[in-house]
Amino acid sequence: MGKRELVSGRKVRTLDQQQVVETCLFTVYPGVLVDIDWKITTKIWFIPSGISTVKRTGSLSRGRLTGGMIELAIKGALERITGMNAYPLLLPDTVQEGATFQRISDPEMVSGMLRTGIVSARIQVNLYRLDDYTSLLQLDKKIWTELKSVVHGQLEGIPVQYVERGGIHQDKNQLTNRRIQYRLTRDFIIHYVEDSS
Repeated sequence: MGKRELVSGRKVRTLDQQQVVETCLFTVYPGVLVDIDWKITTKIWFIPSGISTVKRTGSLSRGRLTGGMIELAIKGALERITGMNAYPLLLPDTVQEGATFQRISDPEMVSGMLRTGIVSARIQVNLYRLDDYTSLLQLDKKIWTELKSVVHGQLEGIPVQYVERGGIHQDKNQLTNRRIQYRLTRDFIIHYVEDSS
């Protein structure tokens, strides 16, 4: 997904010194959400906030990652399947059509006292279309057709056990320009290994 490059030299601290700050450069590839001053968790350690810039170089982005990898997979899948832009949480103020997504809950699946490492993430997806309710229903069907086929497979490169379809909510909003914005909200439960995010 990306790489980490140590920019500062490794520092050793004694017990009486404050926490040592290492400077690293993170390079990620297209489709990864990048933001300023976020936290990164690696398989080795937890990196608190501290990088304050994001630089884009050609098709690479350098900076802090936002969200977990499952969110990145969902964003990529939604954009590929629907042909619309997908955004975390809300549509930008200037956008009236698109998709949004957010993680609502992610309880771990357990078996007695055994932790499985698999979580059941409830992901809420909102689809927005102007003046076309039928295409909104078709997009929902298209998303489910693809997601239900993921069984012990991958979603945009992220290992996923399987996907369930949950609740649905639909509404519409009359805009000031006399257009109608239709919204369809759908829950998906994605079972995946937590270490992959």
